[in-house]
Amino acid sequence: MHCCAQVKHCTAVVADLFDFWQQTLPRISGKSKLAEAIRYAVSRRAIFQRFPPVAALSSELVPQI
Repeated sequence: MHCCAQVKHCTAVVADLFDFWQQTLPRISGKSKLAEAIRYAVSRRAIFQRFPPVAALSSELVPQI
């Protein structure tokens, strides 16, 4: 159950990040390395959202000490 909550939280964070990038992109120079990196990441959004965060899964697999 804890893992599902982490996945939902991480999914929301990733969605917010992409929204932020979309809002930021028009405000920076289109030729900058930052704009290039944002466009690269945005073009691969589906890949970022396809898999649950590794940290959320690994925290369930590693026993707590």
